[in-house]
Amino acid sequence: MYDHILKVHDEYLAKAQPLPQNASAPGNGRVLCFAGALGSQEVVAQADTDLALAAGASLGVTLEQRDAGGAWEPLGTVCALAGPLALAAGAVLGRFIPPSDTRAETRAVLASTDPAAQGSLSVYPHYLAR
Repeated sequence: MYDHILKVHDEYLAKAQPLPQNASAPGNGRVLCFAGALGSQEVVAQADTDLALAAGASLGVTLEQRDAGGAWEPLGTVCALAGPLALAAGAVLGRFIPPSDTRAETRAVLASTDPAAQGSLSVYPHYLAR
């Protein structure tokens, strides 16, 4: 199982989501619960298609959390990349292990400062071998 990613079918925080262009956008996937996971999962950001970012631009994937119905608050950074950048489809951009005291709901947020950012990415939980 080494070097394999174990995903749950259709459990995505963002699925094949186009990069926002000079903007920020919540993930187009589900809101998931990582509360009490005890480090059994990590969140992975992966290029779905080839990605391109101009020199001086940035791309970030962060996680936000909230209690059910509450206001969204920062949880952590999955990745923070700077251009110029050209990555092939399938490249892992970053990983983040949510702490066990994560609130009931978690979502991904994608942000780019490049008005011509190209490509799409997916953000999903990966179950860690124990």
